[in-house]
Amino acid sequence: MFGTQFIVINISYIISTPIVCYFYLPVFFRLQNTSVYEYLERRFGLLTRTTASLAFSLQMTLYMGIVLYAPALALSAVTGWCRTYVELNEV
Repeated sequence: MFGTQFIVINISYIISTPIVCYFYLPVFFRLQNTSVYEYLERRFGLLTRTTASLAFSLQMTLYMGIVLYAPALALSAVTGWCRTYVELNEV
């Protein structure tokens, strides 16, 4: 199962990289944009840019919580330490 998933991910990278290089990057280069958020503001307005950046910030905040909690679970299972103690020491 995992070998197939690895192959599919690599094939998708091989397919998507030229598409991005030849279709998306020239658009950003011509518009002199430095980020996708700047493009969103030019195309759809400030509200769309703000919404997209807030959605990304929320996603990263939730992701960081999971990234800290998952190793704490594993470490507390292996060592027998209290999960709260392990979580506080990771920060």
